[in-house]
Amino acid sequence: MPIVDIIQLEYKANKNLILKGIDISFEKGKFYSIVGPNGSGKTTLVKNIIKYISPSKGSIVVSETPINKIKARDLADIISYVPQDTLLELEFSCYDVVMMGRSSKVKFLGNEKTTDIEKVLEAMKVTGTLNLKDKLITEISGGERQRVLLARAIAQESQCIILDEPLSHLDIKHQLDILDNLIKIKKSGKTIISVLHDINLALKYSDNTVIMKDGKVFANGPTEKVITPNNIKEVYGVDCKVVSIAEEKHIIFTRN
Repeated sequence: MPIVDIIQLEYKANKNLILKGIDISFEKGKFYSIVGPNGSGKTTLVKNIIKYISPSKGSIVVSETPINKIKARDLADIISYVPQDTLLELEFSCYDVVMMGRSSKVKFLGNEKTTDIEKVLEAMKVTGTLNLKDKLITEISGGERQRVLLARAIAQESQCIILDEPLSHLDIKHQLDILDNLIKIKKSGKTIISVLHDINLALKYSDNTVIMKDGKVFANGPTEKVITPNNIKEVYGVDCKVVSIAEEKHIIFTRN
């Protein structure tokens, strides 16, 4: 059963058609990567799914209910979101930012129960941000903010976590740590949908991959069948080959 079902989705901005006839279903308990060149519509698609913007045509169904009929508080119990832009200007502590993930369950900061505190501390431990607990969100690095926002999404205890380029400010170690943690979260039955730039990481971690090009779904399916030299050539205009290293497949880019 799909947790998110997108049907003939179109989105226009300033009379320009950004998304064109998108049909995708995201099943429960899987890790999905969304890849594609800059300007292909990846972030616009994500913003439609989280109800940040509204489709010009078509529909999005979340847990069998049209998204336009789901209240924000109820949607927060289903979907949590980690944005691409980690800039936060309000001087909250990192702990308070993560506690905001409990907002659908806790009406006011300071009203949280022992369970809420435990969930926040557990999420910060998982993301390696417990040492930032008392620091202001404005005083830490972009990579640290990215991990704090992931902790917030985990503490939210939603059924689905959507991430828009969650690795953009992270060093290699933290990139792998975050993806390893997302795999653990997926194994608990949650759905992960992540926009990724690194095709090799998509190949390593995702069950299914959506490749976008010019506002359309170019390919969608099991990752190893979708991330192929032919598809990469068609979408990115570069040559590559797939090789096996230590029993894992990797994309090696080549120049002819």
